[in-house]
Amino acid sequence: MLKKVIIVILLVLLVGCRSAKSEVEQFKEEYESLNDSSNIQVEISLDSKVKFLEKDKIVDALSLGTHVVYLGWPTCPVCRNVIGVLLKEIDKYSGINLYYYNLKEIRDKVEQSIEDEDSQLYDEIVNVIELSDNDLTDFPFFNNGKRKIPAHGIYFVKDGEIIAIHTNTVEGHIDDFEPLSQDEQSILAEIFDNYLDKLTEKNPLGCSGC
Repeated sequence: MLKKVIIVILLVLLVGCRSAKSEVEQFKEEYESLNDSSNIQVEISLDSKVKFLEKDKIVDALSLGTHVVYLGWPTCPVCRNVIGVLLKEIDKYSGINLYYYNLKEIRDKVEQSIEDEDSQLYDEIVNVIELSDNDLTDFPFFNNGKRKIPAHGIYFVKDGEIIAIHTNTVEGHIDDFEPLSQDEQSILAEIFDNYLDKLTEKNPLGCSGC
């Protein structure tokens, strides 16, 4: 009897494992489910190197290790324009992953001046970003004085330091709701390549991402 019970449990676990969606499958569904006439079309490859961040790991992701952090969300038109290009470029670099968290709910709370654990976390995230040596022109302030983290912020982190932040598409692309042209996608890919090259560049001690 015990043997049969064990077999049943193992079968349930196996079925559960097979039916559970991978992180990239979840990400793909989150973005591609909004592919309709009113949104920019997005295609996410199942080979994309996407990992979901837990909420309490966002600050660590911005201040530890070597990778790319993306705090956007699928309804953001700029996000939809850049994410496919970004993932394709990241795929060219061994050992570099994209860490993702949908920050919309937390940022909405902050804009509405709701004080809770999420707003405290938001302040910690802003603090890490402000301590980095980056231009924060695209990080304005809400009416309540809190700094606004843009939905389309992409953070390139090397050895625990944010070495670059990309917050837009490309120069000259005016309408956020207009898909990037092939030429604009190529320009954006070059921009991302430049950042990713710096992530994988070896330091004087001969290591990268150590």
